Amino acid sequence: VIQVAVGLLAAEPAGAAATKASRRLKADPVRAYLEGLDKARLVELLIAQADDDELLRSRLEVDAAAAQGAAVDLRGYRRVIRKVINPRGFIDYRSMYDYARGIDDLIDALADQLTAGSGGQVVDLCEYALTCMEDALGNVDDSSGRLGDIKQRLCGLHHDACLVARPDPVGLAERLFEWALHSDWETFLDGAATYADVLG
Repeated sequence: VIQVAVGLLAAEPAGAAATKASRRLKADPVRAYLEGLDKARLVELLIAQADDDELLRSRLEVDAAAAQGAAVDLRGYRRVIRKVINPRGFIDYRSMYDYARGIDDLIDALADQLTAGSGGQVVDLCEYALTCMEDALGNVDDSSGRLGDIKQRLCGLHHDACLVARPDPVGLAERLFEWALHSDWETFLDGAATYADVLG
């Protein structure tokens, strides 16, 4: 697929590519507007958005610490995870769509962190998110089974992060065993097979 894409780009005249880019800008006035702003204005807009979006702010704080080579404090990220997964009150069937979408957005953010190379942090945050989901089970009407799909996605991301971070295999095996033994949701029940490529 990549070779095909590269071939198409190479075969496409420069003028045609520029024309397509121009059409995209016309089709998306917001993008065109943002690309016309200077860096300082873009920073102001992003900071303003982060003031109203805890998840975005936490992502930026993690990225900023990593860029400066400083120790990353994940407490803010954990606070956001718990707020998203364990809101106050019961989540009824009608509220389930928005609730699940919020968790999906959270997992997207964690996946972005993994893409940026923060494997060890993503392992930690995935395990925390799974703990929060276990705690939330009794307060959610999951008759649609949506949380099961979300759990599988989160477990998949955890495995991917372990492949990148290569955590201590003994410590990881102990944690997976404790999850499999005590989880009400059969979390990591197949951990020995799934994580064989990480545990050795």
